[in-house]
Amino acid sequence: MYIIPLLLCLFTTAINAQDVSNLITDRPKSSVSSFLLPKGSFQIETGYFYSENKIDSDYEFREYNLNTTLVRYGLGRSVELRLSQSLNRFSITEPDGTYNMTSSIRGIPTLIGAKVNLVPLKEKTQLSVQGMLGGNLFDVNDFDSFNTQVDFRFMVDHLISEKLSIGGTLG
Repeated sequence: MYIIPLLLCLFTTAINAQDVSNLITDRPKSSVSSFLLPKGSFQIETGYFYSENKIDSDYEFREYNLNTTLVRYGLGRSVELRLSQSLNRFSITEPDGTYNMTSSIRGIPTLIGAKVNLVPLKEKTQLSVQGMLGGNLFDVNDFDSFNTQVDFRFMVDHLISEKLSIGGTLG
């Protein structure tokens, strides 16, 4: 019982935070920036996502992404490697509550890819492209049918001042 906290205490001295002046996050399931991590930098981003929709005004669909995680590594000056994973659960309910279906927790989608900067980093405008490929790699409920997913985006950001930028994504 005391082994895990003891191991964490022993290994925390070997972990150092990166000295980065600006922290740029991609917030899994929310937004993607055109800025890349510096070479050799490693970053983990995680969060929770909830959506609720009406289907044909009869059914209510709820989706819970319990752990949307994005792991990023700055491979070079203009390339970043990325791994994305979500734990997903959904439910469907009739308005009167007579029909209710809830899925088990599924580890989908798992996406692996890269983000590449297309404009030199010295410029005020950053233009990047991201390509991710994957699917239900870790879905323990559905090993027989692998569903391929592709995520391809163009991102642009323009620095207005040192502390303000405007950006957009197409994909």
